[in-house]
Amino acid sequence: MPLKEQVEEYNDSRLKDLSHSTKLYEFDAENSIVESTTLIPGVVSHEVPESLIPSNNRDCAGLSRKVKLAIAAQVMLRCLVSRVTIDDSSEQEAVPIEPVMAKFYGKQGVTLQHTQLPLLPCWAATIHEVLGLSLDAAVIDLGPKMFEDGMAYVALSRVRTLQGVALLGLVEKKITSSTVANDEMDRLRNHRL
Repeated sequence: MPLKEQVEEYNDSRLKDLSHSTKLYEFDAENSIVESTTLIPGVVSHEVPESLIPSNNRDCAGLSRKVKLAIAAQVMLRCLVSRVTIDDSSEQEAVPIEPVMAKFYGKQGVTLQHTQLPLLPCWAATIHEVLGLSLDAAVIDLGPKMFEDGMAYVALSRVRTLQGVALLGLVEKKITSSTVANDEMDRLRNHRL
């Protein structure tokens, strides 16, 4: 899907569907003040007022303020796991996912430490988030919310075969390529060795 809001709405609806048959778990991030470059009256280092925590996850080192999950939920890992075991046996072993700590600048010149599980529900993802994946099948939204040249190419090229592609909406005028890329392709064609 092109937009983060579309992805969040879809993933929330899938979690809601799961909540009818299993318990929904919510994990709040733990926040603490690491250092303060300004004096903020009434702020104690172990208590972080909500007003100091950025509302956008991108400003919190990519870690959510609250993670909602359920048993059987599909998830996306938001950072690398340092321990990976490669095993050729047919048994699948669980990989422990531990909270990640990140430091970032909060509001009012405060450096915050944010600790959270690096997971998000992920039945759907933005086109930019799937960059680099190779998929056997995907439902791809090429509708009116596409906003960047080349997005259709990126989305479609994630799927290994044409049989694995299912389109959800198609607005042909939104399927565009970059003029810079087109100019470079023309230059390369005209300067063959």
